[in-house]
Amino acid sequence: MEGGIVLYNHLYEQIVSEDTFREHLEYAMGVYNTNLVQITHAAKFEYLTNATASPRDVQKNFMRMYGDWLFVAPTTRMAREFANAGNPTYMYLFDQPPSFFDHQWIGGASHGEENYFLWPSSRSDMMTDAEKLLGLQMRRTWTDFAKTGNPNSADLPVTWPQYDQHSRQYLVLSTSLGSDSVMAHMHSKQVFFWNYMVSALARVCCACAGLVSGGAGLSASLCATWTLIAVWTLVVGFRAVV
Repeated sequence: MEGGIVLYNHLYEQIVSEDTFREHLEYAMGVYNTNLVQITHAAKFEYLTNATASPRDVQKNFMRMYGDWLFVAPTTRMAREFANAGNPTYMYLFDQPPSFFDHQWIGGASHGEENYFLWPSSRSDMMTDAEKLLGLQMRRTWTDFAKTGNPNSADLPVTWPQYDQHSRQYLVLSTSLGSDSVMAHMHSKQVFFWNYMVSALARVCCACAGLVSGGAGLSASLCATWTLIAVWTLVVGFRAVV
């Protein structure tokens, strides 16, 4: 739940309904200079599927959207580029919400909370024995990677596979670290949405906007048709790229 980062600035407290979700979504999507309305509608449709959801559910939906957009999709894209360039690449998902925090209701670890496990502090005494063991395993794994470029060692109870464009495997870090901790295709549907769908919407409508403003006579309906064609092409190729 990377988007749990909004807990720390209390932004989530303002998001309690479909209307407030949309308002904050429009603000966040303002980074896109083109097709803002369509991108906002698409993101709302992707993440806010229940108009009668409770305020807590609306907040969690916003956190999922925020985390996928800002962290998961860009990280996946970066891992792909690193691996395609021939670099040994290892991807992980930290999935151990610290027991000493009271925001367990968000359903996952917030952005950066693995740092409490990597860097012992006054919080360390508040950890359970299982959390302390996970922290020790992570520190040894990070150290091995820094020394050799490979995080695998006898201290890791599972083999952490390299990330590549075909298997797209990653390691889930939690107190139940074991053979079933290796997974693949992290948040594939949402990664596809941000890395391909949104990019296509922005690119296509950017070109359309230029033609329309330039007086070239391209109708809005034709522009919309080309947008739908581009998006549909990506949908057809979904299984190949996610």
